[in-house]
Formats: sequence, C-alpha cells, structure tokens
Amino acid sequence: MFLRYRDPQLWKEFHLRHWLPRVPTVIRQPFRVFPFSEVVLLRAMKAFEKGLREGDYRSHCLVSVGDVERPPRRPLKTLFQQPSHTFDELEQNCAGIFQKQRFGLMITRFETVDPSIWSPITAFLADARRRIDFPVPRAFLDLFYGNYLSNFTGLHRDTQEIFAFVVRGKKRILAWPFEYFLGKLKGLGPGARYFHMRLPLDHRKYRRDAVTLDARPGDIIYWPSDYWHVAEAQDASFSAMISLGVIRQDCAPKLNQEQERFRERLTVGSAVPSQNMTDLMPEKNAGRRLRWVTGFGFELGGPMDHARPGRSLGNVTVVKKKHSLLLWKVDRERRQIIVSTNGHSIALPRSRRIETFLNRLSTGESVPVSHSLQRARGDGGSPIFETNWNKRCQLRTRKLTGKRDLRVSLIDWLLRVYAVERT
Repeated sequence: MFLRYRDPQLWKEFHLRHWLPRVPTVIRQPFRVFPFSEVVLLRAMKAFEKGLREGDYRSHCLVSVGDVERPPRRPLKTLFQQPSHTFDELEQNCAGIFQKQRFGLMITRFETVDPSIWSPITAFLADARRRIDFPVPRAFLDLFYGNYLSNFTGLHRDTQEIFAFVVRGKKRILAWPFEYFLGKLKGLGPGARYFHMRLPLDHRKYRRDAVTLDARPGDIIYWPSDYWHVAEAQDASFSAMISLGVIRQDCAPKLNQEQERFRERLTVGSAVPSQNMTDLMPEKNAGRRLRWVTGFGFELGGPMDHARPGRSLGNVTVVKKKHSLLLWKVDRERRQIIVSTNGHSIALPRSRRIETFLNRLSTGESVPVSHSLQRARGDGGSPIFETNWNKRCQLRTRKLTGKRDLRVSLIDWLLRVYAVERT
C-alpha cells in the first residue's frame, strides 16, 4: 500500500461492509499519518487564489458571504492579501473583513493546485484500486471550507461515490437512501438515480430519518451515490474538507473487447504497473487515453511546475515516485514514443535508449542521467511535443526542440510534472 493505515485490512473490511451493500459510514482515523495537513491545505488555497488573479481558470470556485453567493475574485483577494500563516490567523481575518458574517469557499478540480494534494489523492486511489475497479471512469476533487450555514449544493445526490477527508473542524453530513424521497416529491421517479439532482425541500423536516455522519479531523466520511445528502453546520466554527468523488466502474458504459483488454492489462497483480502499452492501444487518440489513465480519471491532470529547469543541473539520479503511474506507447507510423504520467503527456522521437530508460524507471530503479551529455546522433533537433492543460483550461500542445540527449529532455519534463524525484 502507498499510504500507511492503522488497520492493514481496512480496504477489505470496507469493501465487505460498505462498498457492496453501499452503506454510508465514517472511517475513524484510518491513517497512521493523515496525508493532508493544515499547512498543505492553506498553501494550496493561497496558490489557487494567486492563480485566479493571474487568469488561471482550470479550477472553478464559489464564495458565499453571509450565506449569500458572491463573485469570488474580490472577497478572496481581500482575504488572502492579509498575512495568514495558520488557519487561526485566516479565520481571524475572516471575522475582521466580513464583519462576523459567515464565510464559505468551494474550489473544484482541487487536484490541479498543489503536488502535496495530488500525491496522496492518487496514492489513495491506487490503494482503493485493490477493491475498486481501476481505472475509474471519472474522478472529482473539491475543497469545502468555511463556517457557512447553507450548503453550496443544497439537498442533492451525486453520480459518484464520495470519500470526504476532514482536515479541520467538525463536519456533519445528513444522508437519506434514494427511495426515501420518491413518494414525497411529485415528478421524482427512479430515473433520477442516474442524474445529479437537487431537491427543492427543507431538509430539516426530514432530519430525524437521516443517517447522521459526524466526523473530526483525520476521519473519512463515505456516502454512496444513491444517497441524498446535505452538509449541516456545526455551531459557528470553521471546517475544511476535501471531497473525492469516484464514479463506479459498474455505472460506466460497457466496454468493447479492445477496451476490456486494455483495462485487464492495468488490473493485473496487486498494483497498477507502469509499463509499455504499445501492443494494447491503437494509434488513434493514444495520448488522450494515456492521459486519462495516468490522471486516475480526473478531467485535468495533476499540477505542473511551469518554471523551466536550469541549464546547468549537472548529473542527476532520479527515481519514479511510488504513487505515479508511468505508461508509454510506441507510435511506429510517426516514429514517436508517447509518454504519459499524472495526466500529462509528451511525445519524443523514437529511441531505444528512451525505451530502455523507461523500462528501468518503471521498475522503481534509480537511474542516473548526465545533463552534460552531448546530443546523440539521430536526436538531431527533432521536435518534441509536450501536451498539458494551460491556465485557460484548454489542452495545449507545445512544440519543443531536442537540443540535448533525449533522456535529459524527458527527465526535465518528468520533474516538472512531479512524476520522479531526485535521489
């Protein structure tokens, strides 16, 4: 397992008691070390606000002040321009800026903000994969923070299973089985099971029949996609929760024979292996499929360091991060090798040295590469195509020129997408 659990049988027990019967629960303190700290979360929130000011629209956000939704830019800028090194300081600033009005913040696509958010979430999905089909068709990650009374989405149900990591404060979720409201609201039929829906009801009238899920920092709240739910405020205190949504494989469209072979190759053994996928993937849309799989079903991949590496890095030895999935495919027609990890991809001229390097890296071997290597014969300035999501939330393919050994260009890229680390 990639994360350290107090009970090594946690996923087995969860699968038997809550995944197959699909029963909501609170998983109490499952980790030896909780993977999300307040320091990391506050840093990620600041990074998001900075990106928003700079025109990064990859993540959507909602802000409420006094339980009324507001355009997010101004209140967030006002809040985060005040110095705050801890959540206590941030919440003191909230009290001063918003004149004791309740504050709420919801950020979507939170996985794109900070590598310390992306890494444990993908590690968690990799561990869950032992009991849950992988790759998941789609995954979502949202942040909920504040002391708001009104839930951002009201009484509703999702199309995904929810694992909510409580980072700060107390969190309460009220949940009702899907059938509970069928006879209480006109026009609500069984077909609503397959759509994200919000019910125009006051949940307080039905509170006594709800499943109450109370959690504290370090807990995980789980509720199935079939359950209507709403968050209920706990006094006037602030809370912070990261919500991971996973669409079940059995709720996705049926796979054709080729797609099924592709999936089976990824689900062999006790861990999803980094590997060469050339013999299992058609030439068409290879980059897109690889980005989807290595991105663990997220619409956007993990964060990327946009700073270019220095030219004089010297010799470096790198190892693949354990939770990162590294896949590649040889495109014989175009004489390229497409490499993908963490939801990003890069296409380089085909090279046996690159294939050997990837094979070594995929096994967890520490691989030395000299940044002083001269350009090898055959590399000669051939174009390299790097495909990532830009700040405007569009897929961008950038053409580069290989002026050095191809392994050096690949290492630079793998470092920038947080797939490898120096040793």
